[in-house]
Amino acid sequence: MSAIEKQLEETKKEIEKVEGELKNVEGELKEFMKEENLKKYKELWGLEELKNEKDRAVS
Repeated sequence: MSAIEKQLEETKKEIEKVEGELKNVEGELKEFMKEENLKKYKELWGLEELKNEKDRAVS
């Protein structure tokens, strides 16, 4: 195996490693976004509930 072929094999292995890491990071990002969206939804829902309670109290 020539030096170029060895380097090519090493590069392929490195690409596979980086692709695996990328998939992990993408999965973590999706999970983080789900959590953030849920927090935002709960916050907005809570604000809407407070407004509704205030409206009911005024009525």
